[in-house]
Order: sequence, then structure tokens, then C-alpha cells
Amino acid sequence: MRIRPLILLSFAALLACPVDTCAADSATTTAVATIQHFRHLRIAITASASLDGRLASILDPSGSELGVGRLVASAGKAAAIIMLPMPTAGHPYCDLTCVIPGQPATRIEIPDIDAARRVAFAELPIQFRSTVFSGMKFPNCEFRDANLAEDLVGTYSLTTTFYDADFAEAAAPVRTGRYGAMVVAHGSDGSTTQRYMTLYHLGSDAHWREAALTVSGLTFPPALEIDPLVLGERGGVLGDFLKSRLNGNGEDGPPAAQLLAWLHEDKPGSGPVTFRSSPAECDARWWFSLRKRLGLVQHRYLSFLPKGYEGGTGTYPLMLFLHGSGERGLDTEDVRKHGPHKYLMSHDNPFIIIEPQCDPGQWWHACSVIDLLNEVCGKFRVDPQRVYLTGLSMGGFGTWATAGEFPERFAAMVPICGRGDPAEARRMKDLPIWAFHGAKDPTVPVKDSQDMVDAITAIGGRVVLTIYPEAQHDSWTQAYNTPALYEWLLKQRLGKPDQAAAVPR
Repeated sequence: MRIRPLILLSFAALLACPVDTCAADSATTTAVATIQHFRHLRIAITASASLDGRLASILDPSGSELGVGRLVASAGKAAAIIMLPMPTAGHPYCDLTCVIPGQPATRIEIPDIDAARRVAFAELPIQFRSTVFSGMKFPNCEFRDANLAEDLVGTYSLTTTFYDADFAEAAAPVRTGRYGAMVVAHGSDGSTTQRYMTLYHLGSDAHWREAALTVSGLTFPPALEIDPLVLGERGGVLGDFLKSRLNGNGEDGPPAAQLLAWLHEDKPGSGPVTFRSSPAECDARWWFSLRKRLGLVQHRYLSFLPKGYEGGTGTYPLMLFLHGSGERGLDTEDVRKHGPHKYLMSHDNPFIIIEPQCDPGQWWHACSVIDLLNEVCGKFRVDPQRVYLTGLSMGGFGTWATAGEFPERFAAMVPICGRGDPAEARRMKDLPIWAFHGAKDPTVPVKDSQDMVDAITAIGGRVVLTIYPEAQHDSWTQAYNTPALYEWLLKQRLGKPDQAAAVPR
């Protein structure tokens, strides 16, 4: 039975819809397959304008026609878009070709739909009816987009286990404060994923309307074009908005519960708040501690060993690399896209290189990075005096954060196009740092690196920033292809600042 999918003929529509998977080329024709909302496979075909009006067919290996579209000329090309139904799990499209009469057949490389489904399922948010609640029952939870969940894995079930602030399993909320909800989702296709949500239990109903909250001294970004005087006069309305957010309904998600739990557990005189002591980081440490107790912490990483390691007995310097947001996922092969290994493994690599992978939708947290470091040091012959930390983009953020919390574990660090908290500068004063950034970075402004360097320099720290004048967000390619970087790193020893070599300018 032939499937006649929806056919879109506008070349302008083709240009307007982004594509993010691979193309198969013949002499004059390309066919690009992309997943669209996990309900269709979108085949975008471009060909010579001389083929205007011809039909393009999508054929399976048996020669059956799955879809057809008419090419329409525009902007010097002819184009068509064909939408195929999304295949069911475990039965992907294979070896599809695009055929235009009189032209060579073009093979279409199909993205790994099942792998994409697994990642999307792992990232799909859940929500509770309320994350700040009262009473003697825990609130119910559901996927934020239940329809998409069914598109991904078919029918599914959710099982929730609750834990109190002391990490004990809780059948019901009996005291005011933090609770953690661990939600396990099972799909009919065999997929399983876990979610972690912070809740805050109120000892009795909180009447937020009775709370007095007026916001003052608040400034908005100039781009909003809101008069500061208006903000001062409307502090009560802004306070009402903040109270509604603190009420913690499901739409607001976990920040309200995180904030209240943080305040509930805080002590007077704890000092100023830095990134390390922020509500989100304290929440991340709590969840890591619970997962560690339950045996749920598992690290996925690539390892690259120096020549002569096998069969040897000596120790080696360790380079720990934290990737950017684009390499998060469930397949460690994605981590190979960037990183120091691309240069070092084609040269005389002297390092043990460890490149972990962050889970889909997650962020680097110092507690997890150090736990990984402990695991690696127990598995490989690591010289503890020569452990180096580096990362790019999201990994640059993670590098600053991890070194700010555990500066005593690293002999040097190399953050690339990242951001840190200048208030943590004193903790990194004795840590040799070589930072890199692109002057034209549109994603993470170069000012973010400059602010950190300025703060550490102001207290006598050893830090240098290399700015590439023409680089945009990708400043890591140039940085990791710098031989002097690795020469500099190898001269650094933990706790021996007198051996810290000057960074080449």
C-alpha cells in the first residue's frame, strides 16, 4: 500500500525551516532527512532549476514509492518537501532513495530515529500540580507534554518515590521543608528514564495574599525600555508577581521550591551568596548526595591513554575535559566532536585524557565532576600532583564552578568561552589559569571571561586571558590546537606556585 504524504512545494518554506541532519549528494540533487516533532520525517529536496516541474519520488529498497513531490523553481534552484509518517519504534526507514526522472538516484541518509527518541524522552520535562504544597498527601505529577511522551514511547507509566530532607524514603509529608521526588517513567517500547524534582511542604496553608512584599531598588535591562521611576512606583505589583511565583504552582516548576528549601536550611550569618552557595547549586548537591546513597550515580566518559601507558608502572598527568551543551546525551561518541584529544591524539600525547558526558538536558555540577575525578584516579595511574581541568562553553562554566569549589584538586585549569562568579576569585588565587575567548562570541560574551580574569588579577592571582580577535563562539579549536598550552600545563604542579611558568603572550 502506497503512502501519499503531505507535499509542500514552496522553496521559501524550505529555507524557513531549519535542518540539522545530514544530506546525500548526487551531481545536481541533495535530499536531507530531518525529524519533525517526532510525527513526521521531513525530506527536503533541492535540485537544478532546470528540473522545475518534475516529480521527485522517495523509494524504499523494494522500489515502493513512499512519497512524491513536485519540484518548484525559486532562487536559482528547484525544491520540494515531502513528509513521511514517523516509523514506529524499532522499525526505522532504511536505504531510502530520492529518484527524479532522468537523474541519478540520490541516497538519503536517515537520522537515528530511535536514538533521537531516547534522548528526547530523557529530556522531556515533568511537572507537579504544585511544587510548594500543604496537606498530608504529595502532589501528583505528569509529563508536561503527555502527547509527545506517547509519540516517543507509546503508552507509559510514572512511578514516584519521595524522600525527606534527611534522604529517608517518605510515604507522606509530615514536616515542613524539603522533599525530593524521584520519578521513573517506563515506556511501552522498553524505554526508561528518571526525573528529579524538589518540592517544599508547608506545615499549614500559606496565605500568600497576607504576605507583605514590595520590591524596591530593582532595575530592568535597558532593552525593555521601562522607566526606572515606574518600577519604583509599582513595587507592590512586582511584589504580588513574586508572591505568585513563590506559591510554586506546576507551571513555575522547581525554582520556588528550591528557593524555599534553601532559605529553610540556611543559617544566619552564613555570609554573602556566591554561585557555590546559591539555591540551585545547593539543590544540586542535595540531589547528588541522595543519588549517591541510592547507587544511582554512573559516569559515562571517553578515555585516551598516553603512549606507553599499557604495560607500564608509572603515573601520568590527567586532563579532565568538560564538553559544551551540544554534546549532552546518551552516546559518548558525541563527545568526540570537540576537545583536546583531537589535537593530542595526533601528536605525542603525554596525558591521560578523560572526557565525561553530561546527561540530556543536564548541567555540569562540581560535586559530580569531583566524584568522577575520584573514580578515575582509582582506576588509572594518575599523578595527583598533575591534574588539569578544562572545558568549553557549558564546560567552561563547569570548569570555573568546579575549580571555585575544589581548587585544591587541580594543578591548573583552562576555561574556554565560559563564565564564573567573580565573588569566588579568592578561592582560585593560587591556581594557574589560562583562559580563552573569542572577541566576537555571540553566545557567551567575552566580558564574562574578562570579569573573572580581572577579579583574580586584582588579588594577585596567576591568570591570563587569550582573546582571539576574529573568533566567535568557537574559540576552542584555536585554543586546543596551541602546542604551548600543553607545554605550559605540564609545568604546573599542585601546591607548588614557585614552579608555575609564565603563560606565553
